Amino acid sequence: MALDLEQFVLNLERSGLIGPAPLGQIRAEVDAGSHRDPAGLVAALRSRGLLTSWQAEKLLAGVDRGFCLGKYKLLRLVSSGSMSSVYEAEHLLLHRRVALKVLPKSLVDDGSFLQRFYREAQAVARLDHPNIVRGFDVGQEGDHHYLVMEFVEGISLQELVESSGPRPPREAAELIRQAALGLEYAHRAGLVHRDIKPANLIRDLEGTVKILDLGLVRSLRQDDEEAGLTRAHGEAVLGTVDYLSPEQAIDSHEVDTRSDIYSLGCVLYFLLTGAPPFDRGTLAERLLAHQTQAPAPLTGPDSEIPEGLARIVARMLFKRPEGRQRTPGEVASDLEGWLRALDDSQAQQAPRIEPAGQLHGNEGRANPSRSGRRAGPVAPVAASPLSDSRRGRSAIAGTSESPDALPKIAGLEARSLEECWDRWAVVLESHGPKGQLLPKLDEASYRRIYQELRHACRASFADVDEASRLTLGRIEDLIAPWPTLPSLRAILRVGMGADLLLQAREIDRLLQRKAPPFLSLLSLAILIACCAAAIAWFYSYLFP
Repeated sequence: MALDLEQFVLNLERSGLIGPAPLGQIRAEVDAGSHRDPAGLVAALRSRGLLTSWQAEKLLAGVDRGFCLGKYKLLRLVSSGSMSSVYEAEHLLLHRRVALKVLPKSLVDDGSFLQRFYREAQAVARLDHPNIVRGFDVGQEGDHHYLVMEFVEGISLQELVESSGPRPPREAAELIRQAALGLEYAHRAGLVHRDIKPANLIRDLEGTVKILDLGLVRSLRQDDEEAGLTRAHGEAVLGTVDYLSPEQAIDSHEVDTRSDIYSLGCVLYFLLTGAPPFDRGTLAERLLAHQTQAPAPLTGPDSEIPEGLARIVARMLFKRPEGRQRTPGEVASDLEGWLRALDDSQAQQAPRIEPAGQLHGNEGRANPSRSGRRAGPVAPVAASPLSDSRRGRSAIAGTSESPDALPKIAGLEARSLEECWDRWAVVLESHGPKGQLLPKLDEASYRRIYQELRHACRASFADVDEASRLTLGRIEDLIAPWPTLPSLRAILRVGMGADLLLQAREIDRLLQRKAPPFLSLLSLAILIACCAAAIAWFYSYLFP
């Protein structure tokens, strides 16, 4: 039955959506005959910004309750599924926009859903990274349990492909690189997502990818509790079939981060082709395909997907976990290397015009943008005030400049591995308790320091023994997840910098250059000779 205007105003008052002052004005307008029906009043309220379209639709349907949850006013329904509903909401006092994830009342007493809901809240609270949606609070009102999260205005990768088709290789690689950085941060916090899929990756308006929905997250530090929770409720398989790793289909509570790598590889395949690797057949047939079949090749006569990127995807989709990249950070490193190689290739193909005066004094030098090893002066870098371990080593030591005077780097230089390592380690060690880095270190300067160390590692790899290669691999694994200042600040800000520092100091110890054995023997011989000479002199003095 259609609402009359008087009943609509009463419902509006009971809803709690509008404060006393605007309500008084609305009541006066109705009494004065300014509005003839509820639809006209709703149009006026929407034009003033007092109602959203979702709220107006509910009010016109006769709903007068359920618009507020705790301290939050619901603005619109973002998504709804069998396991949760997500609303855009606003804090009643602070007017901050947030996302509310609400557990349906029907699931509160059903299986492990409520326990998992609060496990998700705990997991989100532990993570603070640019590529993971942040959690702010958790609450309950009656039978309604809700999680308060960062509201991200953007589009999921699922919606992106459905609306615009498969993505170009460069864009797809960059999207997955960012997601891998978020997963690496979660991995270092001891968490496995277990439900990586395009719908759980959102790209905001600035192009940043964020990981959503940690509802199936597994803590590697609480694996016994997780296994008990899963088995107690008969949940053998958790996840989304089209993006499920072979090992997760067999036993969901024994997987590690390499399962997330497989799922992320399926997402990259989806971005490049518009379909997951195995999208045909029944659920059982698709699960079996993940176990036994190879996906359709990405390269071919009519394909525009480069072979280098296809190889990265193939490794991510390896059936056995040990054949994949070891960590999401390694995935990010592989994709970054491919993107850099793509940029270098395009730069070489493009015509280059030198600005006036660019060649002055540089005759005969290699073009710095195309040379693998670049000559040039080493810019001085300030020593860390928090560490004495590297004073006396490399160009970092001996400088009298303060950390605030760290210079910008014009281009990648031909620095030694030890020197490049010291430059990056100084940045890591010169931070405050809240993740503040060197005050005058800008993003471009950090990017150069980071890239020089990566280049130095790769340039040194072919010329060293196996033990040194292991050290180079440890350096790559340590620095790969932190290519930008925001990513490094994020892990330092949540107190995980101590673990990074411990790993960095162990690498620092491995890089200490020891004297060759023959020098040690020579020193010992000289010491013995000196002692013998001193003894002989002493006896000659006592017994002339």
